[in-house]
Amino acid sequence: MQNTGFEVTVTSTNVATEDFTWTTNLNVSRNVNEVLELYEGEDIIQSPFILREGYSYNSIYAREWAGVDPETGKGQWWTHDEDGNRLEKTFERTEAEPQLLFNTDPDFRGGIYNEFSYRNFDLSFLFNFSVGGKIYATPHYFFNDDGMNWHSSITEYQYENRWQEPGDETKNPRYVHQNPQETNFMSSYRVFDGDYIRLKSLNLGYALPQQLTAQVGIDLLRLYMSAHNLWTWSAVEFMDPEVDDRGRYHAELPPMRTIQFGVEVNF
Repeated sequence: MQNTGFEVTVTSTNVATEDFTWTTNLNVSRNVNEVLELYEGEDIIQSPFILREGYSYNSIYAREWAGVDPETGKGQWWTHDEDGNRLEKTFERTEAEPQLLFNTDPDFRGGIYNEFSYRNFDLSFLFNFSVGGKIYATPHYFFNDDGMNWHSSITEYQYENRWQEPGDETKNPRYVHQNPQETNFMSSYRVFDGDYIRLKSLNLGYALPQQLTAQVGIDLLRLYMSAHNLWTWSAVEFMDPEVDDRGRYHAELPPMRTIQFGVEVNF
């Protein structure tokens, strides 16, 4: 396997005066991997992934979801010819053969950090982002059930986007007790866009004037507020977009939103 890519870091001082400074640090990276050679050139299927010469290590191999039929609320899959071209939609999952669909690799990811200071005040914040990747929801079978498994559950996202009556244009099929379609079985129905941007950290502080603190033998007395994971925009609504290196979501708990207040003292 071959990995290629780049990482770029740009640091700038945008404003620098006696009272006010503003600096920015931007980091952007991209990684592309390719499987160069396999034993006897044979594919290796590691569901939902496939290793195939000339393709990404993170290539998804599954049936291609064709959406929900507006008239019946049933799920649909695409059938394909031998060259992988789409033929027609089917309600029968077993009539659709798995295909190499795409990979989960982001086009690029990075972060942007800004730091400001004005006299005794300081403010800094960090945004992380990822663009162009895909997320494969590994536990989709259990938490986005179509009714086949009585012991499974549905999410608020599925409930609000479910098919209810003829003509509905929905993302999720109708919910049927012991649904024989098994629409949540492994297919691109489980794949979601992985674009996101997150306010990872925010720090705000105020240092008391040194002429005051020096009178009691203190070099620095700074009051501060520190917060993490305050805000996230994500293309997917019901899962945390920060997933593992192969783009898999395992229903992990999202990072905690925290806000702390403190005092920094230097003698």
